Amino acid sequence: MKKQLMYSTTSIILFVGLSFGIFDHIDWGSRAVGIGFGIASYPEESLGLFWNPASIGSVSGKEINTMYGMPFMGLSGIDIKYMMGSFVTNLPVGGAVGVGAGMFDVSSVWKESLYVVGYGREINKFLVGAVIKYMEYKVLLSAEEYGDDPLLEKGGKSTISVDLGGVYKVSDNLNIGVAIKDVLEPEIGIETTEKINRGYLLAANYKIVSPNIETIISAGSYMYGSDNDFSVGVEAWLSGGRIGVRGSYLQYRYAIGASYNLEKLRVDYSYVIPSQLTENSGSHYISVLLRL
Repeated sequence: MKKQLMYSTTSIILFVGLSFGIFDHIDWGSRAVGIGFGIASYPEESLGLFWNPASIGSVSGKEINTMYGMPFMGLSGIDIKYMMGSFVTNLPVGGAVGVGAGMFDVSSVWKESLYVVGYGREINKFLVGAVIKYMEYKVLLSAEEYGDDPLLEKGGKSTISVDLGGVYKVSDNLNIGVAIKDVLEPEIGIETTEKINRGYLLAANYKIVSPNIETIISAGSYMYGSDNDFSVGVEAWLSGGRIGVRGSYLQYRYAIGASYNLEKLRVDYSYVIPSQLTENSGSHYISVLLRL
């Protein structure tokens, strides 16, 4: 049973990453899950700690953002979860600073942890930012349980990397974002020469404002190694910004979501339907944003 769980877990680890790799997940924040890669072009967004650090540069107050995710619900013998938390605050001298942590756990067999510290600043129409990341993975099985699996026999590895980002506010309605992920390309430790590939995230969003609704159309492309994934998304805010609905498409999944927004509190939910892994009931993500 444990051997079967190990093989299933390894397959899930590889599938969740898809064209991405260890430490490089795309499920940080329920709003981001519902929007897709376009989130990397959003200004004044505390989730930028995990997507595009420039986005935090125009945060005007203090924000705490938390998330709990349950991917691939219903898979037999597999329990996967995401957890995330972050704090971002503006600074009297300008810009904003933030700290965050994320965790990805697969059936208490494999665990990845991410800790970030970032700074962003607005300069005229530009936002710029950087994040320093401490990342580690751990294999929570004994040697007898993982056998000779090369991914698991290392037992664990930690490393440090850096993300850089920028957002150009073309107009009140149009924003373009660029992020370079894992600039340092640190060694992952599975093989002596294997590194975390540098990733390039390009995104844009366009806002359409009418008397009763605000709609944001976004798109993004993530180039990672030899792969290039693309997403399109749309987000609409109703009732004066109190109710939000969104949806996005990637070639391997569909996502829909909603938000309830108050002055000091916002609750986000997203539901993801994978198009390649059908033996599950989808993935659920819920976030709570507090404005202090």
